[in-house]
Amino acid sequence: MKVCPAPIAAVTLVVSLLSVAAEPQEKKQEQKKLNPQELKRMAADGDRLMAEGKMADARRHFLTVLEQEPANVPVALKLGRTCESIQDWDGAIAAYQKVAASAQGPERAEGLAGLAGAYVRTRQFKEAADSARKAIELNPAAAPAHVSLAYSLVRLGSTEQALPAARKAIELAPTSAVAHAALGEALLRDNKVADAEAAFRKALELDPKAADALAGLADLQCRKADYSAAEASAAKALELDPNQARAYSVRGRVNLARGQLIPAQGDLTTAIARDSTDVEAQLALAQIQRKQNNLTSAVTSYRRVLSLDPSRGPAYLELGEILVSQGDLTAARDPLEKAAERMPDSGRAQYLLGVVYEQGKDLERALQAYSRAAELDPNLAEAHHGRGRLLRELKKDAPGALASLEKAAALSPDNGDVLTDFGVALYDAKQVDKAGDALSRAVKTADYRNPLGFGVYGLVLKDKQNFTEAAGWFEKAAAGSPKWWIPHWGAAWSYFGLIKKGCPCGPEDEERVKKIKEHFDQMIALQGKDPALEQRVDALTKGQKVK
Repeated sequence: MKVCPAPIAAVTLVVSLLSVAAEPQEKKQEQKKLNPQELKRMAADGDRLMAEGKMADARRHFLTVLEQEPANVPVALKLGRTCESIQDWDGAIAAYQKVAASAQGPERAEGLAGLAGAYVRTRQFKEAADSARKAIELNPAAAPAHVSLAYSLVRLGSTEQALPAARKAIELAPTSAVAHAALGEALLRDNKVADAEAAFRKALELDPKAADALAGLADLQCRKADYSAAEASAAKALELDPNQARAYSVRGRVNLARGQLIPAQGDLTTAIARDSTDVEAQLALAQIQRKQNNLTSAVTSYRRVLSLDPSRGPAYLELGEILVSQGDLTAARDPLEKAAERMPDSGRAQYLLGVVYEQGKDLERALQAYSRAAELDPNLAEAHHGRGRLLRELKKDAPGALASLEKAAALSPDNGDVLTDFGVALYDAKQVDKAGDALSRAVKTADYRNPLGFGVYGLVLKDKQNFTEAAGWFEKAAAGSPKWWIPHWGAAWSYFGLIKKGCPCGPEDEERVKKIKEHFDQMIALQGKDPALEQRVDALTKGQKVK
């Protein structure tokens, strides 16, 4: 079924049929009033021209008759057919509307069936389905009405109803290429790919120039990742019908799959301009915009996809990913919850939900989401990391946290944040050597700035009595987290550990004592307490020596 823009003449026809009263009075008076015999000859000439294939000329004759005999149903039917033949869909709609309003019985059924077909070609699918149903009520054997109904129901997402309608159409018109193409569309929507391909190929066997069937076959081949075949079918469809929106859509998706973003974007934009309801084209364009880091446009495109088809789980997920990356976690929650609902086996959706819940302080649900994500995708390091972190912080489950964090570190050995939490869990479990190994790798990762890692690595080094290095990491931790008292405590003890028995001695020790006092005072100011350290600071500031 070709879907083409209506020619400008269609506007003239609509005005002539529906708005004659709006014409200037002078023009009305200039029109010659034909007598019944002349009108009969005019209609007969239209029949002759129609038989000769001169459809545009025939249309003018039928239009002249109908302007003077608005209730002439047979002429209105012929006018509708001539408009169809030259793809004047608006004109066809106007003519068939007259038939549907004036005729009875079989003629009304034919007019409604024609109206349904014209509505299909102007992408008014709800109106097409309504007209087709009315035609079928009057004439259950009206094959064109069944075809239009099937095609419209597919486009409206009513696949279960479309399949029987298409099969009925084939039963009534087994040699109709359009009927087989409609069945192919319904089967493809129902994910019955092999059956859909057979239906499209049957349509092409019956009519090798069926551009819609070629475009449907191209779409199917694209979904099967048979890109060369899809490209060839789409190209042939465009040769037959340069306005075939779906062929542009397929070619755009093929180029996207090949990483050719610029030509893909051009074809997809063309497809959407011709058919704004093409969900696949809208989704592919959103994915291109995301790849180009044009995230504002991508968000708009994803939302348009979901307004057209709310069942698209991947679109919800991809939209949620963008919103999380932008830090808009409030907006991300709804699409991610819908992604998880529609994609219950997606570990990625569950993980991102965990991120959203955690940032919203809904920690129990965050832990559940992380745990579910790790279960669904055992190789998702981020999920094990989130689960381990919350088991440690929320549940105080040291063994469970350590197991999850160990898994995360194995899957992501160069992730500084993962290594930090793994090292902290190891330190909590008193596995100091392993903690030191994990944290030494963490602090060496690019652009590392985590005060927790600096601080706990300092603790590891202090426990090993490597006071010089420990002091440096405590200083970094204190600078990165000014309200955390532990780094000041660790630094004070580390500087104390560098003073030998019988000292302070000399300028270096004097500087150490000064730093011990500064860190101790900051520790106290931050509500930290350590009587043993306080005792030593008091002794040093009174000039006593280390015993």
